[in-house]
Amino acid sequence: MSGLLELRDKLKAFFVQNEIYVMPVLKFALAITVMFAINMKLGYMSVLGNPVVIFALALICGFLPLNAAVAVSCLYLVGNSYALSMETAAVALVLILLMFLLYFRFAPKDAHIVLLVPIAFLLKIPYVVPLLVGLMASPASVVSMMFGIIIYYFVVFVSNNAGALASTADSDIVSKITLIVENLLANKMMLLILVAFVATALVTYLVRRLNIDYVWNTALIVGILTNLLVLLVGQFMLNTTDSIVGMLISMAISGALVFAMQLFAFSVDYTRTEYVQFEDDEYYYYVKAVPKMTVSASAKKVQRINPQKKERR
Repeated sequence: MSGLLELRDKLKAFFVQNEIYVMPVLKFALAITVMFAINMKLGYMSVLGNPVVIFALALICGFLPLNAAVAVSCLYLVGNSYALSMETAAVALVLILLMFLLYFRFAPKDAHIVLLVPIAFLLKIPYVVPLLVGLMASPASVVSMMFGIIIYYFVVFVSNNAGALASTADSDIVSKITLIVENLLANKMMLLILVAFVATALVTYLVRRLNIDYVWNTALIVGILTNLLVLLVGQFMLNTTDSIVGMLISMAISGALVFAMQLFAFSVDYTRTEYVQFEDDEYYYYVKAVPKMTVSASAKKVQRINPQKKERR
């Protein structure tokens, strides 16, 4: 445990000292991952699929504010959708405009969540997202999470139905738009994921706001159980055929990853909890103070051992 805390402190110190360099690198890595993921599913425009172009766009995103980086990634999605069909691009553009209108209204600082959701789905660990939102964000952050889920399922649907959407007949314009919208609204698994993730994020948030010991661990466990319960009940009601074993494995991996992250962010020592009481002219204050776990970096002692020189006779 002390080794993990020492690593955490070193990473924090490194980030504080080098934030001006680290943040552009992180934004670049996030943008290039998202663009390669979009290109893997919807690589219909050869120019945008060029690795040099992707690298250049991601490099630009690294030096832009995070909200602007999200906008560039969304435009990249619209460009690839347009190469497939104008109707697909139109639906993508409407989704993105709706997202930005609601996103800037409720959660303007949660741009990273929109990008992280599709990545988590592609890595087969989507259950990380609602747990992290519940532990580290606010209830308004579920808006960004929901749009990330919708965009992911939009990309999957377009990728799986590219032949039908690529038709060039003018009479198919309305039918293609209707096909996309109806299939999104009728996607039972997407609706179930939306309900499960929103419920998980909100329940996790409510529990971690309680005044109890080991609150973050408790919130994490309750969040995992909530997610599992909603998904199992939902799959039973909707009679879906998704693998329960695969879901359980993914949820276990997601829970372990979030547990490791919360050790870095919320390591506190409940054995040294203090209760403080003070007052002013209008109120009495009762404060519970829980110190964070800290560890001093182990001091390295270097001892020089010189071979003894033989005495000359």
